[in-house]
Amino acid sequence: MPSTSKPIFMTASAAAEYLGVSTRTLRAWRQACQPPAYIQYNLRGPVIYEKTELDKFKQAHSYGA
Repeated sequence: MPSTSKPIFMTASAAAEYLGVSTRTLRAWRQACQPPAYIQYNLRGPVIYEKTELDKFKQAHSYGA
């Protein structure tokens, strides 16, 4: 049966804090087309991150955990 929970979204500043990096680092990753995945509906619109994508990113980049 499919999950009925709604996705949780975060602003770029909240995502940066969650990942332990600066918003400048997140912006650099976006400009370099590197993960984590993000959503931006238009060129000047806000950037948002889905928490599940951030969790995948953290898992993939965790060492010695």
